[in-house]
Amino acid sequence: MNAGTLFITRIAVLALSALSCKRAPTTSPPPAPPAIPTPPAAPDAPEPVIFGKVIDNFGRVIAGATVSIRDTLFRATTDAEGDFSLAFAPGSFHLSVAAPGCVAKDRDLQVTQAVRYPLGPTMLVRVPNAPPEDVVVATEEGYRPFPSVELDRRVVNFGSVYAAFPGRCAVFTLDRPLRTLRGMTLFVVAPDTHYRLVRVVNQHVTTDPYPGSVGECPGVPQGSQGVETRSGTMPSRTFSVARELAAGTYCLIRSPRVHPEASESNRAHCFEWQADPTRQFGATMTEPELETGAPPEQLGDMSDHGA
Repeated sequence: MNAGTLFITRIAVLALSALSCKRAPTTSPPPAPPAIPTPPAAPDAPEPVIFGKVIDNFGRVIAGATVSIRDTLFRATTDAEGDFSLAFAPGSFHLSVAAPGCVAKDRDLQVTQAVRYPLGPTMLVRVPNAPPEDVVVATEEGYRPFPSVELDRRVVNFGSVYAAFPGRCAVFTLDRPLRTLRGMTLFVVAPDTHYRLVRVVNQHVTTDPYPGSVGECPGVPQGSQGVETRSGTMPSRTFSVARELAAGTYCLIRSPRVHPEASESNRAHCFEWQADPTRQFGATMTEPELETGAPPEQLGDMSDHGA
């Protein structure tokens, strides 16, 4: 091997050695980020609904009643059992419940969370299917006519004391068999708001001066005791509700009286009341057993200047 060849061979060996020592830079993948634990699945949020039942004032369920929220599309209808479930948007809103033949009922609600809200029973008052001039009472069988009875009337003249009017007071008393009502709540529907419920005291239904108040009629026993009732209106009628009446004699009388001689003044819708906790809604009506013989004596007019 000559010198030139030897030189070339050495150069080649050195080049191969350099190439064999020059390694490619090591590239390792970046470290993986720490694993974030997956939170457990949240329980399903309750669907915002209002649920309840619609009944009438006789305790019967009302099927087909409409329950709605004013100015919204939220609306529901009661089923055959009177139950409903109404979706709503949390907040303050106006709820309306209506059914054919009943007085609609409205109420304001404030439900700020998406919950199942129990409304409970909603009672609608049924409009009686009777002439609007009749007085009717709610019984277990439904509305029944509530006939009036004639009162015994005594007109007392006080001379110059009431000379301007012409000074006569009418004392109305009650002495005859009456129908009996048994229940927990008295519900009466009258033609207008001029009727009031009174409790008869010593057979005196009212001591009614012309005109004025009971206290302005001197020298005669004071009249009946007024009974506080909860009243409302329905088409062409007004209703009165009295709860937990004490046992006794009561009359629904038209007030104010116009004149002692007015025909409507000496008639009243009177009854004997007996508390019965088993009759939660309509009362039980029992007609009086009329005694045979002459009718009760009518008291005539009399003069009483010295009272």
